Amino acid sequence: MFQNIAARGDDSFTLKVVTLIDSTRTETLSLYSYDTNTKTPLHYAASTGKIKLATLLLDKKCDIESPDALGRTALYDAIDSQELAMTELLLKKGASTDKIGKKNMSAVYLAILRKTLAILELLLHYKADVSALRTD
Repeated sequence: MFQNIAARGDDSFTLKVVTLIDSTRTETLSLYSYDTNTKTPLHYAASTGKIKLATLLLDKKCDIESPDALGRTALYDAIDSQELAMTELLLKKGASTDKIGKKNMSAVYLAILRKTLAILELLLHYKADVSALRTD
């Protein structure tokens, strides 16, 4: 359910829904659940550039390194979607740049593959390892 909200809802609506449900439930909110592709709400927020939602999820201790069925992290989704601001948020929150996708693809490798110079510069600013383009 939250994956659908994260993927389709606008930021203000999504935040209200998540906050409302979170405040009325006593058990753990399934913000960390997976869909059939094992993507979490954070994956969807990352790939669609929903900064406020991603911040809320990360503040609630969502696993920033959680991989989907293909081994892709939220950072992979942000870079793959060329979401510069989201990439920066995830890096600030401590996302690993080493192994972010299938076949142990590094963030630097993906940025080069997608021809996203601004993201590559950001990764280098955050000291991403350029020697680890691919680790397979």
